[in-house]
Amino acid sequence: MNGKCVRIMGWARSFGSAKESCESINAKVAEPMTKCDSDLLQYYLQIRGNVNQDAYIGVRYLGNGTLKYVSDETNVPFRYWNNDQSEEELSQNNSCVHLHGHNPKGLWHKKSCKSGMLFICETLLKAF
Repeated sequence: MNGKCVRIMGWARSFGSAKESCESINAKVAEPMTKCDSDLLQYYLQIRGNVNQDAYIGVRYLGNGTLKYVSDETNVPFRYWNNDQSEEELSQNNSCVHLHGHNPKGLWHKKSCKSGMLFICETLLKAF
């Protein structure tokens, strides 16, 4: 995907554990740079057969509309929120962003980073 190799990890982990798992294979939790990247990650999740499962991506919501990439703490240049989130989900600060398995697009949700879910790792192709 755009010069990156992505791998959907098929076991549920908290976000911290997911991050460590990706780092153990010289990768990071996938960080979509565009809405198209997020849609592609969603597509890979669905064709892998995980249509009803959620998967972490490497984005954190810090509150007040602030989104940061996990690997280097830079600001995420776009928003791609799903409109059907509950008020509780929307009010959570310092939460982790994930793809919702049943969405046809790579729209984002946020949830506690302690929640167990699948996750997607990425690395540059030249690393393989």
